[in-house]
Amino acid sequence: MKSFQKSFDLDSTSSNFKNLQGNVVSVLQGGAFCGAAFSFFLGDRMGRKWGLIIAAAIYIVGSVIQVCSGISSTSLAILFVSRFIGGFGVGLVSALVPTYIGEMSAKLIRGRCVGMMQLFNV
Repeated sequence: MKSFQKSFDLDSTSSNFKNLQGNVVSVLQGGAFCGAAFSFFLGDRMGRKWGLIIAAAIYIVGSVIQVCSGISSTSLAILFVSRFIGGFGVGLVSALVPTYIGEMSAKLIRGRCVGMMQLFNV
């Protein structure tokens, strides 16, 4: 987007621009991997409900930092760190939600609820 290029003084014709785009996306995926790996510990210690609340708070913190990263600085390091933090929250949620749904739904519809969540999870 033009606003992103302007905020970070980037040239879209540069050969490194495509690599930068890939790195910005992959940092979130790396954070999601770490968050999903950590989810068993958080869910076991704090419970699924509080784990989801903490995951949402982590995601919000990462999102706020992402929004503010281009306001006063043109450094991409802040953007990368905030994308990792946001991805960590996404990974926690994606691993905790199926377990939470399985624990909270009635026995008669439990399989359908978890299956529908997986089916429509984007």
